[in-house]
Amino acid sequence: MRKALPVVQTLISIAVVLAFAQGVTSNADTPGKTPNASDTVKDPRLGQKITYQVKLRPIAEMTDDLTKATGIAFRAGRTSSDWRVREDCITIIAKDIPLSSLMNSIARAMKFRWVRRGTAPNWTYRLVEDTDAIARVKRRVAEQERRHARERQARWDKLIEVSGMSPQQLEKIKEDEPRLYLYAKSGTLTPLIEFLNGAPAVTEAWQAGEELKLSASWLPPNAQEAMKKAARAQLLAQSRMTNDISEQDWITSVITELDGNSREITVCVHKSSFLSPIAGLSISGHNLHTGFSFRAAGSRSGQMGDKALLKAYEEKIPYIEVLRAMREQIRATVKQEEPKVRVTSYTQEPLLEHPADPAMSEPLKQKVESKVITGLVASLADAGGYAVVTDDFRGISRQSFDQGTELGKALDAISTRYRCNWNRKGQVIEIWDLNWYDKREARLSKAWLDALRRKFKEAGTLDIDDLAQIASLTDAQLSKNISRDSVLKWAARPVWDKRDYLKLCSSLTRPQRSMLLSGPGLAYADLSPEQQDSTLRLICGQSVPFLQDLDMGAIGARITCVKETQGKQFVYTLKAYTHLGEIPGQYRFRTPTYIEPPKAGSND
Repeated sequence: MRKALPVVQTLISIAVVLAFAQGVTSNADTPGKTPNASDTVKDPRLGQKITYQVKLRPIAEMTDDLTKATGIAFRAGRTSSDWRVREDCITIIAKDIPLSSLMNSIARAMKFRWVRRGTAPNWTYRLVEDTDAIARVKRRVAEQERRHARERQARWDKLIEVSGMSPQQLEKIKEDEPRLYLYAKSGTLTPLIEFLNGAPAVTEAWQAGEELKLSASWLPPNAQEAMKKAARAQLLAQSRMTNDISEQDWITSVITELDGNSREITVCVHKSSFLSPIAGLSISGHNLHTGFSFRAAGSRSGQMGDKALLKAYEEKIPYIEVLRAMREQIRATVKQEEPKVRVTSYTQEPLLEHPADPAMSEPLKQKVESKVITGLVASLADAGGYAVVTDDFRGISRQSFDQGTELGKALDAISTRYRCNWNRKGQVIEIWDLNWYDKREARLSKAWLDALRRKFKEAGTLDIDDLAQIASLTDAQLSKNISRDSVLKWAARPVWDKRDYLKLCSSLTRPQRSMLLSGPGLAYADLSPEQQDSTLRLICGQSVPFLQDLDMGAIGARITCVKETQGKQFVYTLKAYTHLGEIPGQYRFRTPTYIEPPKAGSND
């Protein structure tokens, strides 16, 4: 975490007026709301005015500053180990404003709330997560997931329906369902349905919108043949859309190789996302890569892309040429469908609309320029005479506003560029991330990350327990905290590559891990059903398709992991046995090597 800048100025001007003393909101979204009768009693200490300036300072340090400056006990988090609140960073630029006003703005901008504890007149104020705001986002996420699940089921039902249509019926869906029409006309749809019916694991992952990667050799023979037939039809359709002889020859060779060994072919179901609620399906191997995508209804620009694909197939012309011809039309449609600020997640807040506000139409008296958003809002606050409270915005992205620009328009421009919301409450401008929930969910404890960096540096590598913990992080946590870290990024690639194996290790209890690393190994029968399923998929991924039809417990299956030391690295080899002997195939994993990050100012 970047070291917080020192407090520039902390001046307190106490002006306690008992009759007009202000209260503090207990809920960040409902200023003035009081959850119980005791909170209706005003605290006269909150009427004092405060001048306080700090940039990207941890909340725990900010509350310590306020305690020292005001004599009121402020605390961060429900406990001293509540890192989600305590380590979050805030920027405050305030001059001579009521303490209660500043507290309310902190709660709203950070999506926290203040909880008052103790008895008068020495109440303590504790800043905690706003569980109501978080619950609302989770309800919205759950509803969107249910809606996407319905869309995926509807798309599956549509596939079945279209596969049984007559040529006359197909012509009727050509306008509304150009991609399905193309799959049906090219001979791809029927074998694709046969493949999905013959591979329940693939179908379940596709219908659930979950990621799956497996060797085609794990599939039943009828599913393997249907998969090859669907891929062959898809490649033939692709060959009609190019006039490049070399590419046509390449496609022909790939089709010929499909009749070879299935062990070289991998089937992937791609996890659904906000922008693609219906998962895609790809088939790849040596020189082979083809796929099937299924678009949800409602996207006119997406439908236009599908029509371009169909036109290229029917007229036997390169797809890229059709796209070029339709480029302006597609762009205009995308622009119409695109919201004012690009939505990146269904947890994202809507952009606030700001009614006409004379105070926000004041022109800037000087040019404002900065390469970081915190510096930008600080300059705007100084130019407009407002206090500002923002959550954690980092990153270099230079932006400037000329003298005479209206303050409200400058803030709107910041909102669009940085995907944030802003609002004015009296003399305070509050700014927060539209994706505050996703950003908070992706964060990890600074203490845990620091300990991991230290261990990596001192040992020169990380052991399997550490790597298994990393593999168990969410995609966002792994991407934002490990892959982008100057020290830990060297551990990211092996974790991504061997994530299935490492996640299996992380699911084991301590006694199970001990048995796994012992001579006899860990009995398959001692694993939970979920662990057994993960183990079977992992072993079958090593080209042992017949295992799926065997009772692994009855044949005494067990797995063992051999650990070797090679320099500062560890090499782990996973093997599987039955009472008949060792199962063919091994799973080897080498731990990463620590690499010293370049020094500050280095061009490396």
